[in-house]
Amino acid sequence: MTFTPTEYSPFSTVTTFNGRNGDVVLKGTDLVDAVLPSIVGTFNGRSGNVVLLAGDVTPLISGVSVTSFNTRTGAIVLNSTDVAAALPATVALLASPTFTGVPAAPTAAPGTNSTQLATTAFVAALGALKASLASPAFSGTPTAPTASPGTNSTQLATTAYADAIAALKANLASPTFTGTPAAPTAAPGTNTTQLATTAFVAASFAPLAGPTFTGIPAAPTAAPGTSSTQLATTAFVAALGNLKANLASPAFTGTPTAPSVALSDVSTSIATTQWVRTGFSDGSNAASGIVGEYLSSEVLVGSAVSLTSGYAANPKDITTLALTAGDWNVYGVGICVPSAGLTAQVTSINTVANTYPTPPNGGGYAVMSVGGGTGIPNTASVTMRISVAAPTTLHLVAGATVGSGTVTAYGGLYARRIR
Repeated sequence: MTFTPTEYSPFSTVTTFNGRNGDVVLKGTDLVDAVLPSIVGTFNGRSGNVVLLAGDVTPLISGVSVTSFNTRTGAIVLNSTDVAAALPATVALLASPTFTGVPAAPTAAPGTNSTQLATTAFVAALGALKASLASPAFSGTPTAPTASPGTNSTQLATTAYADAIAALKANLASPTFTGTPAAPTAAPGTNTTQLATTAFVAASFAPLAGPTFTGIPAAPTAAPGTSSTQLATTAFVAALGNLKANLASPAFTGTPTAPSVALSDVSTSIATTQWVRTGFSDGSNAASGIVGEYLSSEVLVGSAVSLTSGYAANPKDITTLALTAGDWNVYGVGICVPSAGLTAQVTSINTVANTYPTPPNGGGYAVMSVGGGTGIPNTASVTMRISVAAPTTLHLVAGATVGSGTVTAYGGLYARRIR
């Protein structure tokens, strides 16, 4: 029997064996240790559980023929199946071996990176230089790839990454911002160390030019008498108001003064004591409706009115005078001219025509007995106050009694407004 590499394929294609490299062909001496001790069914006339001995294997691996093997007889050439069957259960194949028990191998030197088997000692030594996946505790100066700016994941952050991020941040103490910093806008009225945004300032303050305040603005109260551009508070106005009189029905105190107006002024201007006490010197009359207004009505002798003798029964108007509403002092003068002896005469002021008032009529009624001669005028005058709330006509009413002949009368009414 002759061994060839193709017949022993499990052992023929290797790259290194016992110091030989390259396409190594296994020789018989290479297999001696691999096939002992082995058990086969029959071998060289022996049957049953035949245990191969060195003397049995040596002829096989030396190219000596056998006459029978596992029921085959003749010039037997061992094939790979024969060899595999001859291997004991404790021997593993080179290709894809399946070890059992506790396989052992030489421990590679630290740092070895090849196809050499890694023992548990190699792995343990390597593990001592590694950090745990869970909560690793690094030593020395650990390094890692630097994440790109803006990365937000579980990737480790290097000091370079932290420096790049820090360059975009401001210090907590005395930060110096760039660009247009933004922050949340505080609620109106906030008074804390919170940052004030431009929106907060705009909502909290009015512009210097044309401010429009809201709520209840407050300001320092100026000192009394201040006259400047300082804001006037309600307290300032109230204090000032205490020194002022109301426009409507003012009640002055002390000694109020006012500019003196012209004596001819007829308006709502205040009349000072100087204006009141100063007399007119221009010869003018007081205007209508003004205190001092003067009215008159006269009948002259040439227009004398004829009277019927018997004064008691024959009163007659000599003249009339129209008064406007007001308070008046009225003066009346009646002059009678008889053609013969005059015995009695009446002069009166009344608001009814051709009628005597009831004496004494506030002084507006006068009667006298006279003994005047023929053609001699006889005068009687009366004075009274008349206050009316509406335009009123006054009548100068006269009467006379003569012994014989006729009698005429003339005279006038004169009124001065006192209120």
